[in-house]
Amino acid sequence: MTTSVALCTFRGRQYLPALLESLAAQTRRPGEVVVCDDASGDGTADLVRQFAPTLPFPVYVHVQPTRLGSTANFDACLGLCTGDVIFLADQDDVWHPDKIERVMREFEQHPHAGLVASDCELIDESGTPLGRRQWQTLGFRPPADLRVRHLLPFNVVTGAAAAVRRELLDVIRPIQPGWVHDAWAAVIVAAVSEVRLITDPLIDYRLHAGQQIGSVESSERIRRAGKRDAAYFAAVAERFTEAVERLEAFRSRMVDSEAIELLRGKVAFARSQQRMREGRRWRRVTPAVRHLLRGDYHRHTRGWRAFAADLLL
Repeated sequence: MTTSVALCTFRGRQYLPALLESLAAQTRRPGEVVVCDDASGDGTADLVRQFAPTLPFPVYVHVQPTRLGSTANFDACLGLCTGDVIFLADQDDVWHPDKIERVMREFEQHPHAGLVASDCELIDESGTPLGRRQWQTLGFRPPADLRVRHLLPFNVVTGAAAAVRRELLDVIRPIQPGWVHDAWAAVIVAAVSEVRLITDPLIDYRLHAGQQIGSVESSERIRRAGKRDAAYFAAVAERFTEAVERLEAFRSRMVDSEAIELLRGKVAFARSQQRMREGRRWRRVTPAVRHLLRGDYHRHTRGWRAFAADLLL
């Protein structure tokens, strides 16, 4: 099987050399690296072009004429890749030398796997290990078989640590604009294919203030700031409605027979949370308790924390 790396960049000159060097050091080298720069305007694409002749694989650089945003840029980059398996890459991480080899082994040993993802070692801005991993920080215990139900409370598939079979791009693309690309790909692929997880970290995932998406600390700051108002839950309902509609079009290819109904349940619960946030606080008690007894909080969210937030925020 051939491989591509879909690398999306945006004003990433500071960290790109470390990533490119880690790609060159792979024990199994990629067949190609496709770079889509999101109209950085700071010389990021030029830096990649300067590095390209020193790398032991072809590098193709495409610069977007106007800024698309991270999700649309990744969507475009996936469409330019030609490999049988496409690795997603962020500009500020460092790959472990055996990443491609380990991931491809999973694909080769599990021909029905459509997506493979690993855990991530968290590092700070300077590259110093923080002493914890991504799944540990999220409180996620990887199951033997990742299904859609595992992705309802929160996304656990980090795009920079994931690879997908190119044959599934017709299901994944176009990525709906309200989604982050990795969360969308994880939900859609888990419904139509097997998803394999590697519990070892295969990348150093850098946390820094300049990240566009993906920072655990950023997500926690948003949560603590109480940003999950009625509009937030309306957006959640809309996003998962889009996932239902996409999967309805590919129902004949689904391997997770529960997926669509689970996603519809997520939509209904988000709509109920939206109504709770729109009403008076004392009127939230009855619907919140009803959802708790049904198991909705633990099925669709982070459980007791989300229940408390619906009552108090």
